[in-house]
Amino acid sequence: SVSVNRELELATRIAQLVARLKFNVIFIDPPYKDKIIEKVLMLLIENELISKKAVVVCEYRFDELASFYDELKLIKTKKYSDTFVSIYERSN
Repeated sequence: SVSVNRELELATRIAQLVARLKFNVIFIDPPYKDKIIEKVLMLLIENELISKKAVVVCEYRFDELASFYDELKLIKTKKYSDTFVSIYERSN
């Protein structure tokens, strides 16, 4: 949708502005209907915003996410009612 594309475009611009920053802990909890977690994970990786020992926590309500996203490795997933929480670590 137009709104999601605009939000991703804004997120990309922000990522470029803060390219020197590296985050140790990242929480991703977008509106469930948008299903943009995978895109956000890839933007974080592409824009090098993840520190070497980062942990990324994702909350979502749809099928499980992949085991790997480039250098991010899934270490745990829990289901709470109709919500999933997945935790990733940087694998290098």
